Amino acid sequence: MILNIDGVLACHQIGHSRDERLGAVHFYKTYGAIITAVKSHYIFPGVVEFIRYLYQLENTEIGFFSDSTQERNTTFVHELL
Repeated sequence: MILNIDGVLACHQIGHSRDERLGAVHFYKTYGAIITAVKSHYIFPGVVEFIRYLYQLENTEIGFFSDSTQERNTTFVHELL
């Protein structure tokens, strides 16, 4: 199973105004997660639990995909896992 990082597991841009960004940060800290991989990434609610579930399945290989740089992708996956 290949999981797309950008827009599926996480996003890196939230809100347009300062108030929207603060509200979004609170939301992700409460219901999702925030990790730093070159820059801040906001993990959608349920993603961490979904990945834990996938790793419990037998005969399932998990990979990650992104068009971003290898440095960012490697750091992102390391921080996520």
